[in-house]
Amino acid sequence: MRYSQFVAPLLGVCFAAVLASCATGGDGSSMSREQMKADRNAFLATHEWDEMQGNWVPKPGTAAPSAAATLSRADVKAQRDAFLKANKFDEQCICWKPISGAGRDLSTMSRDEVKSETAEFMRTHTFDEASGKWVEKK
Repeated sequence: MRYSQFVAPLLGVCFAAVLASCATGGDGSSMSREQMKADRNAFLATHEWDEMQGNWVPKPGTAAPSAAATLSRADVKAQRDAFLKANKFDEQCICWKPISGAGRDLSTMSRDEVKSETAEFMRTHTFDEASGKWVEKK
């Protein structure tokens, strides 16, 4: 009885997702139907539904996938600050130019200068989770 109570809402959610995908033309998804089926099959091969917990759990004898190593917020900010110390945004060419010498001390800059430099940095760069580094937007 509990199994049918779980399946009905799950099928409803899946049906709604399919309808939403059809309504938008299906172009918003970066995964193909075959890739999604392969992901689902891989997940079902390594997980099972636990009625007691009400959650998906790894099957006995299978290891849970390890989470990718992520940097702490402080490490990400330190990388950004290191870039800002070594580079300055040039309004003439609308690009970042390296500063010759030892770089600049952000603590001696005014709050508005740091804020504007950080805003330009965030506009022109994004943090790549896979490599753990800031990369320039294209």
